[in-house]
Amino acid sequence: MSRRLLWAVLILVLGGVLVAWLAASIRPELRSGVARGGPLDSFGAVPDFSLTDQLGRPTSRTDLAGRAWVADFIFTRCGGPCPRMSERMARMANALGPDSKIRFVSFTVDPEYDTPAVLHEYATALGADSDRWRFLTGSRAEILRVSIDGFHLAMGDAEIDSATALMNVAHSTRFVLVDGAGIIRGYYDGEDETALAGLDRDINILTGNRP
Repeated sequence: MSRRLLWAVLILVLGGVLVAWLAASIRPELRSGVARGGPLDSFGAVPDFSLTDQLGRPTSRTDLAGRAWVADFIFTRCGGPCPRMSERMARMANALGPDSKIRFVSFTVDPEYDTPAVLHEYATALGADSDRWRFLTGSRAEILRVSIDGFHLAMGDAEIDSATALMNVAHSTRFVLVDGAGIIRGYYDGEDETALAGLDRDINILTGNRP
């Protein structure tokens, strides 16, 4: 073996040993790409909107800037998943406590019925803190734009269910995590406890509370 080839082999061996040592010395969570407070996915920005909350306050995306928030789409006379989704949202809000950096936003998909007064009654029944959890209504066109174009979530027209005589509006049952800059960071099935555990985890990552 020539001297030049021998040196090349030695350099390759030493390089491999160095790489292996560095890999072993780095914390496992960094090796896996999930560092403390690691990055979340980005699904684009929520567009600005002009809606009204349960207290009659005009609300836009700017009013939510600077704090991460969890959004969902519900309506007060829903006979399906909405009550469960609202109960889970209330559970999250209560678990995080009044000093949490997280805010909550529920958009009604039945704005013709869900006036600020109706939403206020609904929010009160849930024990929602109006400073931390806003229930938003407005024109149907604006709600449709926010749901479909903004959050990329389907939404149908209001109709009476012939079997139950209850109001029905086809809409998503996902919770959506938005950061303080208005960027969507995750979608979570509101009826799946495993997905909700993932939402709790990602909230902690986003707010820097992850140990």
